[in-house]
Amino acid sequence: QDGSILIGGGAAGVEAANVLWVFATVRHIPPERTMRMLESRITSGARALDPRSTINVFWSMARLNQYMPVELMHTLQTQATSQQSHLSPGLVGTLLWSLGRMGYQGASHTLLQATEKVLARSEGELDSYAVS
Repeated sequence: QDGSILIGGGAAGVEAANVLWVFATVRHIPPERTMRMLESRITSGARALDPRSTINVFWSMARLNQYMPVELMHTLQTQATSQQSHLSPGLVGTLLWSLGRMGYQGASHTLLQATEKVLARSEGELDSYAVS
């Protein structure tokens, strides 16, 4: 036991993602032990994350200026790619900002293709944001 109050199972990943988001929102870097526990739970429970929660983990890590462990990055990229039909242009923008902010050059080709598909699918929606 790590003494945490988080629940078990797939919901642990969702709870951990929410806790990480709160830390990022208030710009408080949690202690190293807490961060490793959150990362572990998010990695093991990633399949339970909805698209917004998946992208929020990328955003949270970027906002906290944290290095994302390779296993977590791979797991989240796989999850985001599998959720591409549910991603909005806004979520794609947040994802791309997060990857850039972290200076992450290893984004998978599959993930980048998924973001391109979302943006192509949403081209009409994006035009409505154009400033004239």
